[in-house]
Amino acid sequence: MSNFLEWEVDLLQRLMELRVSFVDSIVKFINFTGEVTFFTILLPIIYWLVSKRVGFQLAIVLFVSYYVNVFMKDLFQYLRPFQLHADRIKSLVEQGGYSFPSGHSQHSFAVWAFLASVIRKKLFTVFTIIVIIAVGFARLYSGVHFPKDVLFGWFLGAVIVIITSLVIRNQLLSTITNRIWIAIAIIIPIVLLPLYHGITNGRLDQEGAYQACGLLAFTILGYVWEREKVNFVISKSIVHKVIACVIGLFGVILIKEGFKLFLPEESIADFIRYGIIGLWTIAIAPWVFVKLRLATTKG
Repeated sequence: MSNFLEWEVDLLQRLMELRVSFVDSIVKFINFTGEVTFFTILLPIIYWLVSKRVGFQLAIVLFVSYYVNVFMKDLFQYLRPFQLHADRIKSLVEQGGYSFPSGHSQHSFAVWAFLASVIRKKLFTVFTIIVIIAVGFARLYSGVHFPKDVLFGWFLGAVIVIITSLVIRNQLLSTITNRIWIAIAIIIPIVLLPLYHGITNGRLDQEGAYQACGLLAFTILGYVWEREKVNFVISKSIVHKVIACVIGLFGVILIKEGFKLFLPEESIADFIRYGIIGLWTIAIAPWVFVKLRLATTKG
């Protein structure tokens, strides 16, 4: 065992020895705030209630991060600390999949750093730093990641924010026609899924690759349809916003959990299910809001 790996295991063991029930409960909640599930709740709230532009851009950042993380995990196939060192490390939470890089750390960095770059307020930037560090610490405290997993997750999150921000904030983006957007949406699964299967040897996180591609492709298709046929305007009424949020999130949960009842337990089914979640979030839910007069429309 290398000295660095030994140091990592020693650190995790020391953190494990410090566990107390009260802190454990807080850490479990912090872990949840780094999950893709949490962000698929946060994202629509921003898109429906705060800013369509920021919500759509955040969706691209998150779903790109999701795909990249799954790709890297199945490429390296590193086991988790509690799997490699079961005699020394015990997991605080149930966690499947591979260890490197940390998805929670990566997604938290990507999402919150992107929002901080949009909001540009000192207080929010401080909040962002605290959240990112807290999620990384929670993964170590829980015994589900080595320090290098968290550090590289942060690095990837930073790279994704920088690259996606340069692309989606480019003025040329506004000149892209609907046909080109549709072509991009079609190309995403055609290119990214064979790339995943062709390069990675692992299949432990395969459903994640399909979920990410479904979300990306159908979010873009939804963007085209919403812009062309709906073009909703966020209501200024707090009551309307609350009702719209409840209806919208109910739809997300219904699709995510309800579709499991009749779709097969296969990766392609995850592609469809998560694709519909993206379509619902970006286009169908806003259409429902307009029909129920919870939002208005331009033109």
